[in-house]
Amino acid sequence: MSGTQPYIDLIRSQRNISQPLYLLVDPLETVDEDEAYSLESLENTLGKARIEIVPRADLIHTPADCPHLVLLAQAGEPARTGAGSILNATIEYARHEHPAERRYICGWLQSSLDLGQLAEVLAQRMTFASNTATIAVVNAADPSRANTRIYPVYEPLRQELIAYECHETHPDIHAQWLGEISQWIIPASNQGFLCFKAESAGAADTVNVADAANATDAANTADSPVALPQNAVNAQIDAPLVANVLRMWQQLATRPISVQRQQQMPLLRRGPFELPQGAAYMALQQLHAAHRRGLTNMRDQMMFAIMRLTMHPRIEQHAVIQACIDRAIRGEDTLAAQIGAISHVQMMRILQELNT
Repeated sequence: MSGTQPYIDLIRSQRNISQPLYLLVDPLETVDEDEAYSLESLENTLGKARIEIVPRADLIHTPADCPHLVLLAQAGEPARTGAGSILNATIEYARHEHPAERRYICGWLQSSLDLGQLAEVLAQRMTFASNTATIAVVNAADPSRANTRIYPVYEPLRQELIAYECHETHPDIHAQWLGEISQWIIPASNQGFLCFKAESAGAADTVNVADAANATDAANTADSPVALPQNAVNAQIDAPLVANVLRMWQQLATRPISVQRQQQMPLLRRGPFELPQGAAYMALQQLHAAHRRGLTNMRDQMMFAIMRLTMHPRIEQHAVIQACIDRAIRGEDTLAAQIGAISHVQMMRILQELNT
């Protein structure tokens, strides 16, 4: 069995045949137009009538750059699987997209809504009132929108952060926020997949490959959007920084580094690497910890996060590291430069002292 087969089985097993099956793609990430999942190929294979632009308000004048919703299978119509199928090709490609980069495959959705209606619901979910976490109830195609913010929450990393943040404070809200999107399966930061459901489901009925938040008891409609908790909206601001941490983390694990540096990073797994379960949320938590510690420079915050994720979860508690952080806060030197100046012998002593 290939490494992708379990995810093919997941998406196939979660299909509600009474609802259409949709694919969401982001053309801001380019793919070879000869691939079965490119918009050019999908248009030729399925026809223009089965592809709808999701109007993103900040890209309204360049609709080709907006996300596109693709009808893979009508209600009552089985989604073709097996070698050469569009569904299998999208799953295979999503499995190998870099978790820290912009993704082309943004998930597989089910809804009782038709293609155009679902595109409008997705567009609406991107627009937030400036001073609150509520969705701004406005026409998504209207470019004149005062006091609103646009967050591309259809991006898998952003959707994953929303789910984890909701789970921390308001476990039911993510399901309610999904509303008429009855199911959304996204590629996750650990190269697995996450399945979110808007309908009421017990723990035994909610499938989640990476064991993220369970979605329960949804009661939202497109006409009465549910507000996300403020921490979930704040995570949208931090999403680019989270992506940078994930990128650095994976580079450290996959690129050649010295034996001494490996010894200084005992938490780092080397070799064929998949980020650990919940990697995106782990990175976000460390960034929050860096901010609480007083670090305001983004590079210092990322360095702090990487140190905690790869060296020691309490690395900042050692007096030597505390002094480095304090100097970085005062702007005297970057945290990375100071850590790089610590000798191997001293760093190993620091780690040993933290473990005693």
